[in-house]
Amino acid sequence: VAFRQTGPVELQVRINQFELAKVRYDSPGPKIFEHAVPPQDLVAGQESTLSISIDKPWISNDKHVYGFILQRVGLVRQ
Repeated sequence: VAFRQTGPVELQVRINQFELAKVRYDSPGPKIFEHAVPPQDLVAGQESTLSISIDKPWISNDKHVYGFILQRVGLVRQ
């Protein structure tokens, strides 16, 4: 229902306030996003903040705002 009303959505992924990527999804359903993080965007020994924003959240009939469900996140040092 939500995707039929919003259409394709774009997520902006940021780490420590630096834009990591923008990704567009043209269909509903589970997705996998993987992306290398530039070393200069991370500081060894310090906590990092990951944020994801959506360009078109879905607003239900009762005015609740919904975005997406993040099931799992992980960072891997390479």
